[in-house]
Amino acid sequence: MNSGKMCELISAVKLMRIPGVGAELFKKLVIVFDGPANALRAISKNPDIPAKISGRKINAGKNHDIKIIEKTLSYLKNLRQNESASYYGDSAYPVRLRTVKEPPPVIFFRGNPEILNNKNSIAIVGARKASAKGIQIAQEISRYFSENGWVIVSGGASGIDAAAHEQALEIKGHTVAVLGSGINIHYPKKNQKLLEEIEEKGVILTEFFPGTPPVASHFPTRNRIIAALSDIVVLVEGSENSGSIYTVKNSVKSGKKTFCLDCRELNQGAKTLITNKYPKVQLIKRWWEITSAVNNP
Repeated sequence: MNSGKMCELISAVKLMRIPGVGAELFKKLVIVFDGPANALRAISKNPDIPAKISGRKINAGKNHDIKIIEKTLSYLKNLRQNESASYYGDSAYPVRLRTVKEPPPVIFFRGNPEILNNKNSIAIVGARKASAKGIQIAQEISRYFSENGWVIVSGGASGIDAAAHEQALEIKGHTVAVLGSGINIHYPKKNQKLLEEIEEKGVILTEFFPGTPPVASHFPTRNRIIAALSDIVVLVEGSENSGSIYTVKNSVKSGKKTFCLDCRELNQGAKTLITNKYPKVQLIKRWWEITSAVNNP
């Protein structure tokens, strides 16, 4: 990484940790000042800038995350060969994330980020404690789309996620795992070998700083990225309380083709919720109905 990009990346980390500077305001600041380094310099001279741009009170003169920032900067300065990072406004920032309302200010990668620019990608999501039928369906969808050159996107978790990733790797396809933790945290631990293989043959990414543990509130945030990186989203199995519902929600809001398996064994609670709140989701009896919808828009 050249010194110019490292300077911008370090500035991005510091900028996003200013209290009150969330993803949406970060985006505005980077656009207005043409990069995070310029934005940070401007704020250091006039701490009222974020408040003026956002229209709300922000104490930009304080930063309560000094230790987190120092830890992250140390990580960035010691990146391994297969590790990288990007910030909103960077030419290497994933194209699919640039149009999100609240694009992640900084993204950390392990593996090959170029995979994210593949022409077609499909998210396969669902329950961690999946049924045997759910696992089988996830595998079949992943196999079909991988064989046809699509990238398989999921969350690196147990159950449906793992089945989708594993099948893509088995036939030497491309797969992307979006984490709800720091890039150097393998979660769940039993998926460590799977994540290492994805890192080697695909890409792992996260917006959370290195060392960040997986907590429940991270996963709805993570799921918006899964939806953003995908052309199609398929909910294979899950309840009305499933985190995958957030992926469906974001997919529908983005106007993407979204499918939910409508089987007796699957999605009993989710079906009612989706039918009532997200009528644009296509309920399908058999997974291969997805292929007809894709081929005949």
